[in-house]
Amino acid sequence: MKKFLKISLINLFILFFAILSIELFFEAKSIWDGRIFISPQERAKRPVLKYINNLRITVQERFFNKVKDEYTIYSFREVQGTQYENKPAIIQLGCSYTFGASLEDKDTFAAVLSKQAHRKVYNWGIFGGGVREALHILRDKELIKNLVSNTDNIEYVIYTYIPDHRYRIYFNQHSNVPVFRKINNEFKEIKTNKFIENSSIKFLFDTYKIQKLSSEKMWNDFCDYIQAIKKEIHNDFKYKNKPVKFVIFVYNNNDEDNWKQLEDKNTTVVRLDDIVKIDTQNVPYILWEGEHHPSAYAWQVIVPQFMKKLKI
Repeated sequence: MKKFLKISLINLFILFFAILSIELFFEAKSIWDGRIFISPQERAKRPVLKYINNLRITVQERFFNKVKDEYTIYSFREVQGTQYENKPAIIQLGCSYTFGASLEDKDTFAAVLSKQAHRKVYNWGIFGGGVREALHILRDKELIKNLVSNTDNIEYVIYTYIPDHRYRIYFNQHSNVPVFRKINNEFKEIKTNKFIENSSIKFLFDTYKIQKLSSEKMWNDFCDYIQAIKKEIHNDFKYKNKPVKFVIFVYNNNDEDNWKQLEDKNTTVVRLDDIVKIDTQNVPYILWEGEHHPSAYAWQVIVPQFMKKLKI
């Protein structure tokens, strides 16, 4: 009996490592290829992948973050359309959707927009980013000075939104940017202990706290950040001595918030559902990166309609 149990355990041990080796092989191949063409359905059958998802993202950031600037904690992708220096430029803000998770430089939102609009496009999307990160970037005046060749030639600033961005306001684990507090109607940076802010205990506490927040409270906080971002944009950039056009591109929207309240003469909200009818939750429009991300094909379909809406 003992011999049988011993043999069974050895066989189970060998089987486990065989399965793990196969998963690691395909994961390593995905990293090497730089793209993840795995559907959600396929990934659900391969649960081992989720345990090494963070490793893959880290490696991909090293592959794709080709411009590292000493003035910033961020690593941005290369500027697209540098040959259009004499034409109006565009700045993009947002998360991994903007950055282009698992996409080559030429396939990102910024690259496709640059090619089709004949514009210089700065891609300032970062993994796990949101309005808090966007505000921090725009307040880094030394960064702006060293990255933007001509701040008087920025026609559009585009912020790409997904619903997760509201939650990210309250989670400090997503990035290393400072914590903001609204004091006397101004966002002030608050010094915090990074070890505590990034601890698992703090993460659990924040999760519990967020569950207690009403959707109205989260929406209002998000809107406050948007207003602060707009203020920084209009202070820092101009186009022919006129205010820059700020665009909020609502890529995924599962709610019915009053986006119109954020619009004014210099601010436009563009909802994906209003410009093109596609199923963004399925292939061929998504890549799987632990969550849905737009594929190269998606941007090829979306960008022409996006440009048409803005009359670029």
